[in-house]
Amino acid sequence: MKLQKEELLKKFTREAKESDIQKISQKLGKMYKGAIKEVWPKVQALYKMIKDPQAAWKSKALAIGTLLYLISPLDAIPDVIPAAGLTDDAALIMGTVAMLGHELKKYLVKSAEEFADIEIRKHNRKVRITLISLIICAVIGIAVKLVLERLG
Repeated sequence: MKLQKEELLKKFTREAKESDIQKISQKLGKMYKGAIKEVWPKVQALYKMIKDPQAAWKSKALAIGTLLYLISPLDAIPDVIPAAGLTDDAALIMGTVAMLGHELKKYLVKSAEEFADIEIRKHNRKVRITLISLIICAVIGIAVKLVLERLG
């Protein structure tokens, strides 16, 4: 099973079309807003990693997937929702950065990294609370819908 996952990741990295990288290049700058502003140096580091031919294939695959999720309009919390739309994207970026840790250091600008870490700590609670609140609202909404369907 583990070997199969690794082979799929290798294949994804090899077959990541230049058009995917170009799509990320074209749309990434437009994502500098909302919760993404708080993690922007991390986003830039992930982008530098995907452009580096020497980057490890596992890390590169994870970075490509994360950035494709960021630029995609289809995700867990739609980006058009004010104040909450990009929180899932920011959370995914932070999870990816946490997983890649040491490998990303060479792609980060030191002062930007330190500033981002301070800002991320400040807003991390807000992101978690927002995500939990949205999940609870969705569950309540589904429950209400089910009850109304049974009554109607």
